[in-house]
Amino acid sequence: MLNILFEYRGFETSFEVILKMREKFPHISIDDYKLAIRTCSLCANASQAAQSLWEMMLSEGYSPKVVDFETLMQCYVKSKAFAEAEKLFDLIREHGLEPTVWTYNILINGYNKSGSWERALQIYQIMKLAGVRPDGITCTTLIDLLLKTKQPQYVHVILKDLQGGENLIDQIVQSLRSSDSRGDSREDSALWVLDTWENVFSESKLRELSDRFDQLHLRKTSLNALLLWYVQQNDDLAVQFLYHATQRLGKARPDDLTYKLLLWHCARQRNAELFQRIMTNATQQGVQYNSSMVREVCRYFVFTEQFEKGMQLLKHSIDCTLLPNFKTQPFRMLLWKYSEAVTFFAIYSISSMLGEGETWKLVETI
Repeated sequence: MLNILFEYRGFETSFEVILKMREKFPHISIDDYKLAIRTCSLCANASQAAQSLWEMMLSEGYSPKVVDFETLMQCYVKSKAFAEAEKLFDLIREHGLEPTVWTYNILINGYNKSGSWERALQIYQIMKLAGVRPDGITCTTLIDLLLKTKQPQYVHVILKDLQGGENLIDQIVQSLRSSDSRGDSREDSALWVLDTWENVFSESKLRELSDRFDQLHLRKTSLNALLLWYVQQNDDLAVQFLYHATQRLGKARPDDLTYKLLLWHCARQRNAELFQRIMTNATQQGVQYNSSMVREVCRYFVFTEQFEKGMQLLKHSIDCTLLPNFKTQPFRMLLWKYSEAVTFFAIYSISSMLGEGETWKLVETI
């Protein structure tokens, strides 16, 4: 039963079930306590229930591991109880345990959601001083936070940390933009880095920089962190270089976030050639479309004013029962921009799936 409640995030019922079990049985499995606390970690405002479950679990004589502390910390962060989360962080060491990268990521992610960039950077520094190496998720979260809070001056430290202490991508882009590296014949191509890769990177300095970047053996989460920054900077050459890296490095195959960032870049730059290349490669690699991918492709069609194609994609996604969130900006703009007849045809098509109440909400948003 606790497994079902976990799936449906029923933390209050999970708490009641544990109380009933304690009334009937002298001892309860530690796994039951853990599962109930994990259920709390998925919900906001469940920290008090999680704390009570934690105390019950300890009363059974259980010595918690780091992962158990992290689950409870997630509960505090979800409830925005950051002071309690940091107390728990200190308690990990008091128990003779060492925080993991995931421990720090939980705290940094919490401060990301609250917009507390200064404390997030402090946690990041503590993390490095403790000898825990930040991963791509750490850096993506921090870059996202610094961009949202308009503190881009601190991003370069994170970029260097990702690249072994120096910003190799900036050096590569600078070399690509120099007159010695780029010939006039390439300027007309929107994909000249991708199309002439072997020729461009045959130059000794660029080849050396590219090899050093490859030797970092970055995983996809780290590449996504870099991609997030350079997409925000509208740096087309850096984006093309990173996209090529996702194709040539085995452990860095694109995931949903990679495609979201790439398609977002295509939309902002109105880069039809790069968009077509990405979609072709995704099809060849057997990428499964989901609602997030559909949203970003629709965003591209909206930005490039290809509303008919956007509506065709929208209708096709509905036919495939791949229902996107129609409250998001690309779909609302698409339905608003397109002809009135097709708009209401689209609403009619999805009304049976959404139900009458949700259909009227959609009409009101348009």
